[in-house]
Amino acid sequence: MLVSSVSILGMLAGSMVLAVFVSKFYSVVSNVLLLGAFFSVLLLNSSGLGERSLSSLVSVDSVSSFLIVLSFWISAMMIQSSYFYLKSSSSFVVTVGSLCLVLVMSFSVDSMLLFYIMFEVSLVPTLILILVWGYQPERIQAGMSMFVYTLLGSFPLLVGVIFLSDLNFHSSFFYLGDMGLGWDSDFCLFLVWFVFMLGFLLKVPVYLGHLWLPKAHVEAPVSGSMILAGVLLKLGGYGLIRLSCSGLWSVNVLVLVLVFSICLIGMVTTSMVCLRQSDVKSLIAYSSVGHMALVVVGVVSGTSWGYVGALVMMVSHGVCSSGLFSSANNWYLLSGSRSLFITKGMVFISPVLVMGWFILSASNMSAPSMSLVGEILLAGSGLSSASVCVFGLMFSVFFVGVYCIFLYSQVSHGVVSSQVSHSLAPPEVFFVVGALHWVPLFVFLFVPNVFV
Repeated sequence: MLVSSVSILGMLAGSMVLAVFVSKFYSVVSNVLLLGAFFSVLLLNSSGLGERSLSSLVSVDSVSSFLIVLSFWISAMMIQSSYFYLKSSSSFVVTVGSLCLVLVMSFSVDSMLLFYIMFEVSLVPTLILILVWGYQPERIQAGMSMFVYTLLGSFPLLVGVIFLSDLNFHSSFFYLGDMGLGWDSDFCLFLVWFVFMLGFLLKVPVYLGHLWLPKAHVEAPVSGSMILAGVLLKLGGYGLIRLSCSGLWSVNVLVLVLVFSICLIGMVTTSMVCLRQSDVKSLIAYSSVGHMALVVVGVVSGTSWGYVGALVMMVSHGVCSSGLFSSANNWYLLSGSRSLFITKGMVFISPVLVMGWFILSASNMSAPSMSLVGEILLAGSGLSSASVCVFGLMFSVFFVGVYCIFLYSQVSHGVVSSQVSHSLAPPEVFFVVGALHWVPLFVFLFVPNVFV
């Protein structure tokens, strides 16, 4: 297993070096990333949250294995979605490959300190994607807002990691519960727990800490939006799951209730905000805040249903949101606008792409797919912890259904804008990328045992 993991990383690094010499290297790198995703499926044999050490620094379990596969898969989709207008840009493919390498290392390392380093290094290629290949001059403000917001928010996490490492001479994720604080103090325990929670919740991002996310999505190119919603937001959820499995989670019940309440309020609020959006990308970005808030609810509940549901939801949301952003970019290339008032009647342009748009929109509202399984598990874990949350979940599910139907119907039906050519044929790559987003949402329904 160690040999296969090293070979995958070696192939990825080698493909980036070959980028200078191969004329169509973007297809080479994309194929290598897909190959890495298929080989990484071997890691899914891990069961539960138990550690499986591959070396002194690399350890994987069921959580990290799924997110490693997701990182490879979404990175390959990024290149395929962008080749239509970036096939001559070697720097773009190198940036995507570097980001994928950092993300795989983030989900593989055993040390909290190394995770924090990878956690922050991932911001650099993401910022490059936004600043270099973004759409409008406002991308500079959006990129810097994302960088500064998440960097400053996670700085206390670095202090906490260094503090624990200094006291215990190690910073392993899997032995976090065995760490001592040097003295028995509820306040000290609360302080360590708080800095960890703050860093991870801002990375999710939880409601009230999400203001940078819609700006970053709107100004980012399609590849930036895909990796941001598909994988980068999962770094926060991954850290929360690791923290929840430690002894640090057994404190501050009142604060956990506060986090629980903020998430439920955020789910309802962001769902209503989605109904007022006229920009397709902005609507999808706000929907991500609500879905990731549900992940936090499941983790905070502290139940086994919550952990499994959080993992299923993170994987399904990663694939679904990436597919929605890729499809939104398809509509932009066909209509020349992201406005819901202009992008209409696409069913007359490409019925097949609209069918894919329907599948992704339905999955986003938890129609029968992997998303439905995750939402059932998360709702059950939330209700088992606090039955009063039934009202928040009820309103959230209703508004999610409303804005997903609104999003699908606005784009698919209506009168085709005069600036859209009826004779314009979508490139074949649109169908390939769409299919590679649709399939994973249903394949895992037939092998649910890999999540538990």
